[in-house]
Amino acid sequence: MESARTQTAAVTQWKSGGKLGFDAAACLPERFPGQACGMCADACPTRAIVLDAGRPVLRGDCLACGQCTTQCLTGALRVDAFPLPESLPDHAWIHIDCQRVPSSSVPEHGIRVPCLAGLSAGWLVQAASQRGSALHLTVRGWCTGCEAGKSSLNGSAMDKLMAAVTEARLSLFECGFDESHLPVIDFVPTDDALMESLTGLVDATPPVSRRGFFRQLAGAAVNGAQALKNDGEPLPAPVLSLAGKIVPRERLRLVGAMATLAARHGRQIPARHLPQLTVAGSCLGHGVCAAVCPTGALQIDAASDGAGGLSFDPLHCIACGQCARNCPDRAIRMQPFGGDGAGRQSLIRWQLSACRTCGSEFPALGGRDQCPVCSKQALFSRSLAGGVNSLFAQSPPADA
Repeated sequence: MESARTQTAAVTQWKSGGKLGFDAAACLPERFPGQACGMCADACPTRAIVLDAGRPVLRGDCLACGQCTTQCLTGALRVDAFPLPESLPDHAWIHIDCQRVPSSSVPEHGIRVPCLAGLSAGWLVQAASQRGSALHLTVRGWCTGCEAGKSSLNGSAMDKLMAAVTEARLSLFECGFDESHLPVIDFVPTDDALMESLTGLVDATPPVSRRGFFRQLAGAAVNGAQALKNDGEPLPAPVLSLAGKIVPRERLRLVGAMATLAARHGRQIPARHLPQLTVAGSCLGHGVCAAVCPTGALQIDAASDGAGGLSFDPLHCIACGQCARNCPDRAIRMQPFGGDGAGRQSLIRWQLSACRTCGSEFPALGGRDQCPVCSKQALFSRSLAGGVNSLFAQSPPADA
């Protein structure tokens, strides 16, 4: 676990003039050394983000285009220049333009964002469903001449925009959203001479509070850790719940909006959005899986009658695989789709029993009368004794 001082240094390093915020405690490779990710580095059009021993490091000029944030599963990266849906214009249609388009050229009921490719499918779904508006994303044909429009390892800015809009349209349609109001891309070729410089555009956009967003989608209070400061401007609070678990902002933005919209139309969230977890009978209730789950999707439930078990919420699951990877019994199987959106579900139940060796309570699974710790110690002692006996066993005489 990193010290507060180390985490502060990490966030400060990534702020890049107040444009990009980074919460090391919410980054999977930072929490779990050896965890493969690198999605932010693959998405950066300027190669400003590189991997150092698997961990992301900012080593270039950040444009704050937001393309890395759309790929981050946990919300460890954030750019505050993207208005939340609650602050969007109240109109039947909303035009969304690039920040390089002069404000005088933005249509009525329009907004500017750092980069259209920095809009995630979750942002589009939440904006459309919450406002009930038709989102028109205006492409001016300037991407090829813009630093943020360069191709990254996972595609060009247009590739990312098309993917986000396609996913948003499908998700909204599956949940019963009005087809005439699905997000669309408008191609409006515009003279390159009108393109404004990138300098100062991001810093001129005021940050937007996320308090309402977290209360609406996460359903829990956000950790009130003091925000770090740079040049007098505070960074957003770390994306952590009170229990120290990561609130997967981008995922909750998508599935939260879909859940509300689906319920409104008497539908269910499509199973392709919901990971599925199964627990085999070999589970001994160690609880390691729940301890390493970064979002709290997997939890140990205790009851006053001495019973307990594991429960799982697919809405909070980011399918990182830490539970299956760290299960000492190899009892967990995870699939990134096919789950049930009915809410938190029980995976396995057990009755607590007192360990005959140490007396501590443990899940009495598989007819065991010792807790996992004592059982392993006993196994180790038997193995050690067997090794010593074998080592000192007398060999028969050579002439026997």
